[in-house]
Amino acid sequence: MEKIRVYKFEKHRYYGEITDFIDRYVTENYRKEMYRLLSRTYLLGIEDYRDHRGTCIRFPGATRGFIELDRNDIITEIVFYEDTCFGTKNLPKLYDRKIENDIKQFVGKKLIFEE
Repeated sequence: MEKIRVYKFEKHRYYGEITDFIDRYVTENYRKEMYRLLSRTYLLGIEDYRDHRGTCIRFPGATRGFIELDRNDIITEIVFYEDTCFGTKNLPKLYDRKIENDIKQFVGKKLIFEE
């Protein structure tokens, strides 16, 4: 089983291979802002819900999507929110839409949160 590790940076911010991968799809408009503010995509810690587990995908300013996990922390689904990721009439596009397909390579891998 391939493992994807994310490492705690601040209280609830985790960074690693998967967040670095997501950041490769940040559009040019946001990329300039990323460097200016030293911001990047991060994950929150794992949350347990009634029927599943998961973590939020965040980029400063909003939750951008979620990663759903099974009880063994295997990634079962990765979703990006249309309005906060791909632009609306009021919000610019954060990520290139190609990420929706390319991120699927992480499905089926174990997500490990390192303290």
